[in-house]
Amino acid sequence: MVSIKLNMRGIPASRPRVTRHGTYNSPKYDNYKKALRLYFGTFKKMSRVPLRVELSFFFEHPKTMKGRKYPTVPMDADNLAKGVLDAGNGVLYEDDALIEELMIIKKYAMEDAIFITIKEI
Repeated sequence: MVSIKLNMRGIPASRPRVTRHGTYNSPKYDNYKKALRLYFGTFKKMSRVPLRVELSFFFEHPKTMKGRKYPTVPMDADNLAKGVLDAGNGVLYEDDALIEELMIIKKYAMEDAIFITIKEI
């Protein structure tokens, strides 16, 4: 089992941009994934078995909730998870196809943080 706490703000995956020169993601998202991969390299890679991954994203409260219909984090949970799972691919585990169970939580909190737990099934 691997448990990781990151004191950083989760960045959701954005739609890749397609130009005549190729396909690319935003520099902010690419730098986020590179930073995660670099940090994940310090952990032992999991063996080739099915995995259960739990991702918890905590975001600092906005200064105002005025005009918001629901007090929820406006980012899509699947886009938040994509960046973390892609960064762990080949570093924490051989392939993200090994992930059979995935739980994603997104909430407001006092400060930005990401908690990652990976367990072998």
